[in-house]
Amino acid sequence: MGNYKIRLNLDVSDITESSNNTTVNIETEISEEEASSIDSIEKIMLRINYDAIRKAVSEHLENISKKKPKSSKTELEEQLKKIVKNTAWTEK
Repeated sequence: MGNYKIRLNLDVSDITESSNNTTVNIETEISEEEASSIDSIEKIMLRINYDAIRKAVSEHLENISKKKPKSSKTELEEQLKKIVKNTAWTEK
């Protein structure tokens, strides 16, 4: 026999907006010896699942942060004024 390939495809899709989708494809090759051991396959599958999930979540959150409208300079100034107004100042 020969080597084996494990391939994992993970999609995170916004069902209302098709431009906000994340796809992660991870694959790894394993030897015949590893393919013959349930413990080896399980460890490999858990590792690539973990890697895929971390990457997909990271990309998904990055896409969401790009979608959020940025505050204008005026809005930021107003927020800063509120913070300063509501802050209790003490002298040393």
